[in-house]
Amino acid sequence: MITLIGTGHVFDLRNQILEILHHKQPDIICVELDEKRYAALMQRKNGNVKATSNKNASVLYRLLGKFQESMAKQYGVQAGDEMLTGIQFAHDHQRPIAFIDVAADRMFARMLHEMSVTEKLKLLISSFGSMFVSKKKVDEEINKIETNLESYLEQVGDKFP
Repeated sequence: MITLIGTGHVFDLRNQILEILHHKQPDIICVELDEKRYAALMQRKNGNVKATSNKNASVLYRLLGKFQESMAKQYGVQAGDEMLTGIQFAHDHQRPIAFIDVAADRMFARMLHEMSVTEKLKLLISSFGSMFVSKKKVDEEINKIETNLESYLEQVGDKFP
């Protein structure tokens, strides 16, 4: 049986994730990471902050990363802590880990290549604007998503086809 655990990279979901993992006792832990991001996350965990910087990434990719870091800080965690929880569970319980995401930098570069100039501009503006979003605003957006997921996905599709 496969159990998917919905997470958000900026919320403190560690206890809930551990509760599910202890209850389900999975044979393997799959994390939404590629090997490069896994290595960066583990280096950050071990205190090697300099090694985790992404200087070669595009401006938009770095802005999105900064947004995640900023939001996570408002929720009292670091971006990716929920991934580390799953990884630590796997280590503690001798479970294999599978990385089930594509290389984010390549995926982002491909996405940008396929976007029109207007779409790139919209993304840049919204990414920059996201740096000033409050926890309250994020909570309101989450409530909107939970209330009407289909409408929310349509809005995102309209803004970023």
